[in-house]
Amino acid sequence: MVLAIVLPVVALWYGGAVINVITAKHIFGRVGDYVWTLTLCQMTINQICARIYLGRLKPLTRDQRRLAFLGGLTTYLGFICTNKAFSLMNPSLVETVKASEPVAGTIISSLATREGWPSFLIVRALAVVVAGVMMASYHNASFVLFGLVCTLGSNALFSCGNVCSKLNHELAEPLDGMAYWYADVSYGIWFALILALWEIKTLLSGDVDLEDLQAALPLVIVNGIAFWTYNSMMYVVTKYVEFATFSVLNTTRRAVMITVTMLYFSQECTMTNLVGLLITGFGFLLFIREKVRESNAPHHSNHDQASKEA
Repeated sequence: MVLAIVLPVVALWYGGAVINVITAKHIFGRVGDYVWTLTLCQMTINQICARIYLGRLKPLTRDQRRLAFLGGLTTYLGFICTNKAFSLMNPSLVETVKASEPVAGTIISSLATREGWPSFLIVRALAVVVAGVMMASYHNASFVLFGLVCTLGSNALFSCGNVCSKLNHELAEPLDGMAYWYADVSYGIWFALILALWEIKTLLSGDVDLEDLQAALPLVIVNGIAFWTYNSMMYVVTKYVEFATFSVLNTTRRAVMITVTMLYFSQECTMTNLVGLLITGFGFLLFIREKVRESNAPHHSNHDQASKEA
C-alpha cells in the first residue's frame, strides 16, 4: 500500500527536480545569474500553486508554526551557503561535496526524531550511493576552504530543514506534506525578498533587455511550477518512509539529475562520472534488497510464531 503511494510521488519529485534544473539553466542563459530573483519567483509561484491546490487552510498551531519557521529559515540559509559556495569553487566540486548531505541528515535525524539510528545495512547502502553520486558529480577541483565550509554548512542546514519536515509528522496534529511545504515557504519567502531586492533594482534599471525578460517569463512560470511540484512531493515522501530511506531517495535523485542534464545539455561524461553512476545504481540495489528483507522479516517472524503455537 505504501509503495503504491510512494512510487508516483517519487516520480513527480524526480521529474519536477529535473525540469526545475533545466529551465533554470535556460533562464540564466537568457537574463544572467539573477539567482535570488529567480528564487523569489519560484517561491511566489509555489505559494500560488499551493493555495490553488490546498484551498482554505486552518490556522497553524504553535508547534506547527515553530517547525515551519525553523524549516523556512534553515532551508533559505542553506540556499545562501550553496550559492556562496558556487561563487567560490567549481560547481562540480560543490556538487561533489553536497552529495555527502545524507551524512549530516542521518546524524541530525537520529538525534532529533523518534526513529533513532538506521540499521548497518541501510547505512552501508546509503554510503555506497553517496560515494557513487560524489564520483558522478566530480569533474575538476578548485578547492577553497571557505567554499568547503559553506558547502558543508548548506548540507547541515538543508538536513535540518528536512528533519523539521519529519518532526512535523511526529506532532499530535501534523500538517500533511504539501501544507507543511506551503507553511515553510510562507516564512522563507520573506528571506528571499530581502536578498532579491538588490537584483530587482538592477533589473528595473534596464540591465536586461525587455525582449529577453519576455522570452524568459514562460520559462519562469514552468520553473516555478516544477519547483512547487518537486519540493512538495519531497515533503510528502517524508510521511511514508524513514529518514534513512528518504536520504537514499534524495541522493539517488542527484544521480538522476546528473544523468538527465548530461544527456540534455550534451555535457562531457568522464570515466569517473560513469563509474560513479554505476556505483550509485549498485548502492540503490543494495538498499532495495535490504528494504525487501526488512519487509519480509515480520512475515517470517509471525509464521515461525504460529508454527510454535501449533
